[in-house]
Amino acid sequence: EIDLVKSLVETGQTRGFIVLCLPKQVTDYLVERRVPISVLNEDLTAAGAASVIADHVRGYCEAWEYVDRLGHRQAAFCGIERGPFDVRLRECVAACELVPVKCRLSRVVKFAQEADAETIWQTLVSEIGVGRRESDRPTVLFTQTDLIAIRMIQILTSHGMRVPQDISVVGFNDSPLARHFQPTLTTLNKPHYKMALAAAQLVLDILAKRPGSVDRLQVFPVRLVQRETCAPPPS
Repeated sequence: EIDLVKSLVETGQTRGFIVLCLPKQVTDYLVERRVPISVLNEDLTAAGAASVIADHVRGYCEAWEYVDRLGHRQAAFCGIERGPFDVRLRECVAACELVPVKCRLSRVVKFAQEADAETIWQTLVSEIGVGRRESDRPTVLFTQTDLIAIRMIQILTSHGMRVPQDISVVGFNDSPLARHFQPTLTTLNKPHYKMALAAAQLVLDILAKRPGSVDRLQVFPVRLVQRETCAPPPS
């Protein structure tokens, strides 16, 4: 990837880049060469690169306040070892510490990418206590992505658990599946389309030499979308 980018830059075949999930080596090269770029999902304004990010923590604040109002007092965070598990967990924890809620994150469960449904179920039983009547078990699951949330719901319901009557689930991303899955998924909406448009406009602004565009930071809000997978905890 670095050789391709260098070739495009050094032969003048590109005027600018929108950077998304490129290796650090490639991004560093573009920054050092002062190539017009805008960076999605990472704040590199300190290095002089225009950036577009989303306020994940603010979205999680809304989610914590919502489940707290419903009466939940114990929550768990679930995800897979691949992907931004640690980053998403830190954002969820940071939000819980920012808002005055009684609900706390009491369990963290990470699954292997290749874990099958039975392994996931047994882990949920042993780590979270699903299916039991323990008074201190988590009654709401925060999940790393909508896809993971939907997989959790399918596994839970296949073992007789009702969502949201027995346990509530919150996703992340507000994907089309979240809107069409049954029950519809309570999740956090990240405005991908608006962020992509903003990143494209930033590159155009830099190329046009508009003042303040080179290291501009745009932050988009992440919002909670309340649907059918959250309800008050079982009494």
